[in-house]
Amino acid sequence: MILHRLLIAVVVSLLAFPPALDAQHYRFGEPDYTGAEIGRHGSATVVESDGPAITGRREFYGGVVPLGLKNRWIMVQDSTIGLVFSRPSGVKADLESYAADVYLRALNAVTAVEIRALAFSVWGEPTSYLGVTVLAERGPGEDWEFHPRWREVRESPQGHRTSIIWINRVMFEDESVWEADTEPVAAAWRFATGSEFTGLPEDELLRASGP
Repeated sequence: MILHRLLIAVVVSLLAFPPALDAQHYRFGEPDYTGAEIGRHGSATVVESDGPAITGRREFYGGVVPLGLKNRWIMVQDSTIGLVFSRPSGVKADLESYAADVYLRALNAVTAVEIRALAFSVWGEPTSYLGVTVLAERGPGEDWEFHPRWREVRESPQGHRTSIIWINRVMFEDESVWEADTEPVAAAWRFATGSEFTGLPEDELLRASGP
């Protein structure tokens, strides 16, 4: 009898408090793309997803090969700004440059967007602060993608694993401009590095030449 009551209590507790993994589940605007919600800050959600496999040199191997580790992509997602990431997006690296895969969906009519990203090594150390501006006339519900590259990096991208990416500015059809709050970026920084956020290094911002 005691065991029976204990089993009932366990079932009731599971129904009342769903597993943490389910509570963190996040689905993007396109089917089959999911992530884990790791925090909410105002109207913004911070989401983590796997990127493609990291490429690099294996020990005693002369060529560049895909490794077992995947890129770790952390996104700041905020539907109230009229523009969202429709699929996992982030920064990856080869031996000489950074590149990004950016997938967007317009919820309102937009004419320009600025994307920014912070890159980190496999050890969680910040390595680069990246930005790109794209002019694009898109109406509500329209999707598009672009793949900017940053070649003039200050440090070798070898060892890169993690990026935090966010929509920094949006210009709408009426030429009004929205600018991002840094608090969700700070929260993503703390999650990725385990250290306190000290601000964005604006003097180190590296801009891509274009998509």
